[in-house]
Amino acid sequence: MSRSKEVKVGLLVVIAGTLLYLGFNFLKGRDFFSSGKTFYAQYKNIAGLKKSNPVIVNGLAVGRVEFIEILHDKDDSIKVTFSVASGLPVNDMSVAELVTTGVLGDKAINLILNQGKNVLDNDMRVNSAIEASILSDLQQKALPMANNVDSIIVGVKDFIRGNDEEDFKRMMVSVSSILKSTNQTIAAMNSLIAKNEDNVSETSENVKLATSELNKSMKLLEPILKNVNGITDSIGALELSKTLDAANNSLNKVSELMASVNQETGSIGKLINSSEMHENLTTTIRDIDYLVTDMQANPKRYIQFSVIGGTPKDERAIIKNFNEKLSPGAQMTINLKREAYNTTSVILYKEDRSTVELRPSGIGTKQLTFNLPSEFKQGLYLAKLDWDIDSEAFNFEVQ
Repeated sequence: MSRSKEVKVGLLVVIAGTLLYLGFNFLKGRDFFSSGKTFYAQYKNIAGLKKSNPVIVNGLAVGRVEFIEILHDKDDSIKVTFSVASGLPVNDMSVAELVTTGVLGDKAINLILNQGKNVLDNDMRVNSAIEASILSDLQQKALPMANNVDSIIVGVKDFIRGNDEEDFKRMMVSVSSILKSTNQTIAAMNSLIAKNEDNVSETSENVKLATSELNKSMKLLEPILKNVNGITDSIGALELSKTLDAANNSLNKVSELMASVNQETGSIGKLINSSEMHENLTTTIRDIDYLVTDMQANPKRYIQFSVIGGTPKDERAIIKNFNEKLSPGAQMTINLKREAYNTTSVILYKEDRSTVELRPSGIGTKQLTFNLPSEFKQGLYLAKLDWDIDSEAFNFEVQ
């Protein structure tokens, strides 16, 4: 073979190998002719995520996973480096959520582009989150409440000594019994009112109709009574006129009673026609919820006990005290000891004890931010941070 043919064969092999390499990586989702940025996120568990898995935004593939490594110096967490197409506004509030795609359980990174202030540069860290699977969600909801009650009781026992333990147990049983009885009473009253509302209305209409018919009959009887007026002297022993007068008076009283019911002038009328009972029940339920929240935020107002040892570790506790002045519309920040769930919300109580529920930004991180509603006036307010099952309450002051 001549030297020129050897050169041609060599060039053909190099070109074919290059095209094969480029084509293989193109099928894997890598584009060598487009520029982009690289970011990374850290997870406790990547649940089968592999290199070259896609990065998607609203279902559209915009990049892929480049590297996966274990960080032994950070509790063996997993660092996932991924690239995305240029032009995407990845900011400090964006979240790289690990999700499952397809029926076979393939993994991908769903990049959620939230509204943030600072755009991230190349090779910077993005907030991370893991999508809860259907099975794990069902398992969490199916967990018996007894496990949480047991853990609470064990924690409380560490704080109580002497005979106070028995008193505290009796108090908690009494509170639980009162709340249970209140809920049952409210449910029974609502059910009774709903079931008998139609019956009471129908009975009232029937009585009114009967009264009207009797009044008509009495008017027809008046001429007859006048005609037999002479006969009444001979049969006075029967006292027919007195009997008819008594019957007429009874009918008049029944008519007055039904009119009183329709005009809401009596207890029965107010019970049937007035919405005051429903409003009172609603207010009672709201006050009970406010009381429970206030007990969480200020337990020393209601329970006094001695502490043995140090404060136990509380992974849900808020580490920032909100006894500070804030103006309406100001941005509040909550620092936590662990990452917040996707279902986390903040419930704020206004002066009239009505509530406003807010969805803060920063879900999946240890810092939540939200804007204080402008209708909050000067004063001390109560707030509640709801988690999946438990909740944490705190106070804050509006200037």
